[in-house]
Amino acid sequence: MRSMIITIYKKKCEAIVLELTLSRKIYLLLAVFAIVAVFFLIALKYEDNYHEDFTIEQNEDGTTASITGFSGNPRKLEIPAEIDGYKITSISKSAFTGLEKLRTLKIDGNVESIGEYAFADCTSLKKVTLNEGLKVIGLYAFSGCTSLKSINLPDTLEVIDDFAFSLCSRLERVKIPASCTTIGKDAFAACESLVMDCSENELALQVAEDYNIPKTFDESFDYLMVKVALITLALGAVVIAAFIIVPKIIRRKSKKLPE
Repeated sequence: MRSMIITIYKKKCEAIVLELTLSRKIYLLLAVFAIVAVFFLIALKYEDNYHEDFTIEQNEDGTTASITGFSGNPRKLEIPAEIDGYKITSISKSAFTGLEKLRTLKIDGNVESIGEYAFADCTSLKKVTLNEGLKVIGLYAFSGCTSLKSINLPDTLEVIDDFAFSLCSRLERVKIPASCTTIGKDAFAACESLVMDCSENELALQVAEDYNIPKTFDESFDYLMVKVALITLALGAVVIAAFIIVPKIIRRKSKKLPE
């Protein structure tokens, strides 16, 4: 009897030790996971832009400047309103060309013009937020941004230059503001997913008609694909009914018929 009690006690102790060991392993795994998560958050934070990454050139007025270059390659980029005490009023030619990691872009403050090729071939760029006050989007400014889906065009915009958004094949919807008086040649060439909202701009309406750009979702290729998918599903359901369900019904009825 005594040996049985001792055996049961040992088994309980072993179970407790095992439970504690498992708990320690779980806590250890959680701790490792937390350390890795913190490491990646810090790494991502350090990939964000800092003012020392920008190269600027002072304008003639002595109070404003243009961004002429950038030494980083972040996933997220914010163009500040001021750098080193100078108001940033423009982004120069090819200043950010080919940043392959860049995913989101936000332009703050005082930028009035985006130069040619400024953000061309940023192939991972998905979302762009432009500032109120922007007047000009230059030649090929966002050309080749093949992942770009979303961009707002501010109510102050006046010029969209030639090929500005060419080859932005995933760009889904753009509203052309009433302020825009110039839309250059092939500004939206090869934008296969684009729906152009022309409700406030007659020039945009003409451009959409000239280049066969859908003006509503109902006119778009994506809408056509949705319709095709629905029709295909409906036909599939009919085929299933014809080849599976109907024969079963016929067999059941035939069994019920008197011999």
